[in-house]
Amino acid sequence: MKTLAPALLVAMPDLMDPNFRGCVVLVTQHDATGSFGLVINRGTDLPVRVLCENLKMSWTGDQKERVKWGGPVFPEHGWVLVGDEKSDVMSLQNVSEGILFTSSPADLQVLASQPPDRIRVFLGFSGWGPGQLEQEISAGSWLVAPVNADLVFETHDQDIWEVTLKNMGVNPAMLVSSQGIN
Repeated sequence: MKTLAPALLVAMPDLMDPNFRGCVVLVTQHDATGSFGLVINRGTDLPVRVLCENLKMSWTGDQKERVKWGGPVFPEHGWVLVGDEKSDVMSLQNVSEGILFTSSPADLQVLASQPPDRIRVFLGFSGWGPGQLEQEISAGSWLVAPVNADLVFETHDQDIWEVTLKNMGVNPAMLVSSQGIN
């Protein structure tokens, strides 16, 4: 089985599902049991500081930092992406060069007390059952792009979709939706 992780999924313009319209998803896991990813370009109004306070943690990072919406599945569960490979958190899992991942509340507590420069906190995730993502890609709902840590951590949410396409050499204005060939 060819793995689709790590990769970025770029929603095609005709993907009408309101959960994914205009989204870019970082796929962190893909195997025979299904796929897991986080929408990287949709923010929320919830400050990370408030989320941490609700969890009895102290957030010492940027007070303007907002929680990201990772997807419609389990919106009450949290996930963290970190770009600082020198973090003291030992249980971080490598996703791709410059991107580490955790879902541990204990890890969030450590990271919240000394946030690295590159950190994103998410609620919810995007998930697909066995073979579902491959079917959606074949149907032309998604383009698959390489992962780029700068895109994940440095690009404004509203620009991620377009920048990802341009990084692939695709002019977003020229996209024509059609059945994919795989």
